[in-house]
Amino acid sequence: MRILAVTCLAACSVPEPVVDTGLTLCEAAALEGLDCEVGGGTVVIESLGHAEELPFVQGPQGGFHVFGSFRAYGVHPGEWGGAIGPETPIVNFLVLENEEMLGGYQGLHRPLKTRTDGTKELVGEILVLGVGTRDEAANRTVDLLVELVDTCGNTISDRREDLVLVPSG
Repeated sequence: MRILAVTCLAACSVPEPVVDTGLTLCEAAALEGLDCEVGGGTVVIESLGHAEELPFVQGPQGGFHVFGSFRAYGVHPGEWGGAIGPETPIVNFLVLENEEMLGGYQGLHRPLKTRTDGTKELVGEILVLGVGTRDEAANRTVDLLVELVDTCGNTISDRREDLVLVPSG
């Protein structure tokens, strides 16, 4: 029994102590400088350049969607895994065709996950497209736009233009 206890103690980690810097969360976030990078991806952020392909997939209910992701700097992320509250950022994540909304969402409270390097991100967002068939979605030229407003009043946005919708696979 002692061997088991020693093994558990050796394998368990002690959390890092919280250091009080004297800054509010908004002040601490502002030290990073405001910036944002939008991309694709379901598990990690996949960078997208101008006029690249943006894969779409058919969902389990028959509709079509793309996956959107973004990384943000200098914003208050809200509480990841916690209740949605007033500190949770408000996000618009849009798929635009000729400046008209083809898919995505507007005005949703979406907390960001803080990575170990301090960056904040939201990965694998399902952006439902307003199309009925695969052929209707294929080869459309769209823009991917993310806009975020945090509880501190900071606003960031990023856009990738002229992406071509292609079937995944």
